[in-house]
Amino acid sequence: IVLIDEYDSPINRAFGKDTYDGITEFMGGLYSSTLKGNKNLQFAVITGVMQAAKESMQSCVNNLKVNNVFSVMSDERFGFTPEEVLDLCTEYGHPERFEEAKEWYDGYRFGDAEIYNPWSLLNYIQDGFRPAPYWAGTSGNEIIGTLMDHADAKVIRDLDDLANDVAVRAVLYSTVARGELLSNRSSIYSVMVVFGYLKAVPSGGGYELSVPNVEMRSVFASMMLRRIHSDAELAFMDLF
Repeated sequence: IVLIDEYDSPINRAFGKDTYDGITEFMGGLYSSTLKGNKNLQFAVITGVMQAAKESMQSCVNNLKVNNVFSVMSDERFGFTPEEVLDLCTEYGHPERFEEAKEWYDGYRFGDAEIYNPWSLLNYIQDGFRPAPYWAGTSGNEIIGTLMDHADAKVIRDLDDLANDVAVRAVLYSTVARGELLSNRSSIYSVMVVFGYLKAVPSGGGYELSVPNVEMRSVFASMMLRRIHSDAELAFMDLF
């Protein structure tokens, strides 16, 4: 039995760098020998952020059963449900803090389930029910930074709208080929959804995107400010 957590982290961190091809080849060989050509393997559970597509790793495993943010099979198991959060607040003596927890850490959607961020919610309770952006800095976002560096004017306008709590409509993809991310500028929306930056609700053949809660609005605004600050510095340097 093989358990692999964050299987895609090395590949995501290498995205846009000259080490990308080498990392992808190495990880593909590792997973192939472990998951495909291993006669002693009974089953494996693999977790990660982005589902492999059109890459060498896709041929390294057989008979995958995939659960992602769009799946309904295990949708309520990706975090805490509202009922579980109320039980937790009550168990730790503060049922009146349920609405605050909802405002800060609710808003995610997996399949058909409404889900709270489990990491942030547990830290919120452990820290004496003090609301704060606990999620910030816990997930590598190098790939999102690279995509923002290559975003066109429309994407930047959309991200600015989202940072200002204005919903945006987009088409999303459950699998995103990393080799096509930079050529498909709208793929940043799919990446932001699977990384937890955005909530996606089906709407008219596409999805309505929004920032899910107070915690993520602070993270999102900070990310946009860094982007704007970086652009301003480049514009200033271009003057000379």
